[in-house]
Amino acid sequence: MTRRAAGAAAALWWLALSSAALAAPTTYTVVPGPGQKIRFDAKTPVETYAGTTDQVSGEVRVDPDRPGHEPSARFEVKLSSLRTGNGSRDSNMRRRFLETDKFPTAAFVLNRLEGPAGTALTPGRTLSGTARGTFTLHGVTRDIAPAVTVTRERDRAGRDRLHIVARFVVRLDEHKIGTPRFLFFAVRQEHPVTVDVRAVAAAP
Repeated sequence: MTRRAAGAAAALWWLALSSAALAAPTTYTVVPGPGQKIRFDAKTPVETYAGTTDQVSGEVRVDPDRPGHEPSARFEVKLSSLRTGNGSRDSNMRRRFLETDKFPTAAFVLNRLEGPAGTALTPGRTLSGTARGTFTLHGVTRDIAPAVTVTRERDRAGRDRLHIVARFVVRLDEHKIGTPRFLFFAVRQEHPVTVDVRAVAAAP
């Protein structure tokens, strides 16, 4: 091989590596419905209860080979769909406290992902980290840093998807939400929240 041919081959090899490294991130979509779950837990001095919904939508853009490199994500929850198993309590929660007519959704926007930098998100692998971003509820936006795990997997149809689990705590007073009372007992301010969703990649 001549020097010119060798140089051209090396240039092509470098270009191929550079193109792979700069490959566009994959977009994964969260579709509301079965398989998605948002849960909050609440306590009073006499009982513990939970509220759940599967009405969460969103989008995640990430390079699976470099998950810590400028990922983006947004999730939105339809608050009027939350159910605790008590119709009267649910109606009161939506009307008086969450005021879902004025503030119909809660949303999280990712700013950066800490933890998995330099580790590829290969199928079957779970990565753990901290998802720093903003959370908006009841018209108030605050910075939060949920602990998060992300597992890359295949669904029954063979599609590429991410299983995302995140946990954080919401304080009612930080979002200007009044303290609910049931049978004269006040609900505690801290509400642990669990996000357990699956986001599916578009067909190539």
